[in-house]
Amino acid sequence: MRITPNGRIECFAGNEVGDLDGYGVKAKFNGPSGIAIDSEDNIYVCDFHNKKVRKITPRGVVSTLAGNGLNEGRDGYGTNASFSSPNAITIDKENNLYVADSQDCKIRKISNGMVTTFAGSCEGYLDGPCLAAQFSYPAGIAFDGLGNLIVCDVRNNRIRRIGPEGKVTTIAGSKGGYLDGDQKEALFNWPLIVTVDPNSNLFY
Repeated sequence: MRITPNGRIECFAGNEVGDLDGYGVKAKFNGPSGIAIDSEDNIYVCDFHNKKVRKITPRGVVSTLAGNGLNEGRDGYGTNASFSSPNAITIDKENNLYVADSQDCKIRKISNGMVTTFAGSCEGYLDGPCLAAQFSYPAGIAFDGLGNLIVCDVRNNRIRRIGPEGKVTTIAGSKGGYLDGDQKEALFNWPLIVTVDPNSNLFY
């Protein structure tokens, strides 16, 4: 859906449940979730149940950017790659896309159509180098002003950070619960969404 500057709500792309590329409302999605916009106003959508990442041009043309619908978590180019459950998406300053592949417990990167595993190895909890680190259902993701990728690690009840140096660390959280406090004391209960303001304050 699109809300115009004058407050009009209209359907921009998609019309009913399915899996079909096409123009505007002729296209079909199944469980669209995360969304991101690049510097050329192209829209990227996590098509959760179709296990694909879709692209919508400013003119409303919908195509499949990556994923083939198979539940394999395979790296590769475009539709040769596969996702388990693409759930959230964000974009960096170079228009590279980052996708939280939640059930596969990994963060995937799409650069010029090539899908690679950016962080995560298997389900668990482990800080360290990107490809050795472990997540448990990563969901909301966003970049801060320093180029850190912030990740809601849902089942671990933690907020994780992937730094430009290629290491995953824990920012806040430990066990499930609700408690305000400093980073070591605060508790979360399945944090799902994160956003960042211009001053790099994080909101979950």
